[in-house]
Amino acid sequence: MRPIRVLLLLATLLAASSASADDAKRAGDELLAVETARMRMTVSADFAGLDQMLADDLTYCHANGSCETKAQYMANLRSGATRYSNMELVTSRVRRHGDIAILNGQVRFDGEMGGKVINNRRLVYTDVYRHEAGHWRLIAWHSSLLPRVGHCTRIGRRCMVPALVLGL
Repeated sequence: MRPIRVLLLLATLLAASSASADDAKRAGDELLAVETARMRMTVSADFAGLDQMLADDLTYCHANGSCETKAQYMANLRSGATRYSNMELVTSRVRRHGDIAILNGQVRFDGEMGGKVINNRRLVYTDVYRHEAGHWRLIAWHSSLLPRVGHCTRIGRRCMVPALVLGL
């Protein structure tokens, strides 16, 4: 190959790689905005907005191990049995695979569940969105409770900070 062709080939590959990284960042930013909007709708009790954002085949698994369908989850929110006064992403990682996106990280929330007030609860979560009809819709949520600050997870004799164990 002639040197000019090699340079053109390298320039083309570099441009494609850069465009791919930009596309991935845009997709990640879009999904984080969608997730933030969902949390804002949950806190503000925007049931119409949530109904549009949650897929009809949603499975929502709480940190206590209970799992709900979309209808059950929405019914608990509408009845006030579950109320959130604050929800915020602490960390989040986005991976997109075609029309499916997987988000995982940590979230912090305050609220009331079954009459019990919950403050500064931290969870690790994984959720899955599906892109359909031009919109991202949540199809699965799963969360696990993080120990309160000052507590640790033991791995052998070591006391590990959960975020370090999970690599978040």
